[in-house]
Amino acid sequence: MVNRERKRAEGLVTDVQYGAALCPYTELRAGDYSDLEGAALVMITAGANEKTGGATDRSDPCGQVASA
Repeated sequence: MVNRERKRAEGLVTDVQYGAALCPYTELRAGDYSDLEGAALVMITAGANEKTGGATDRSDPCGQVASA
């Protein structure tokens, strides 16, 4: 996992390792862009941060996205 903030990458590795137990040939680790050389898969993701409280308290109106 690569992230501009190394601690975030390390946290994501910890989270994803719970599911990786079902796929024994998967190696997960936090690294740098140079570590991507020779990778079998590179996944690039992006998303907007949720508003305060939205990820943990779904009843918090600050975390709700207004519907169109």
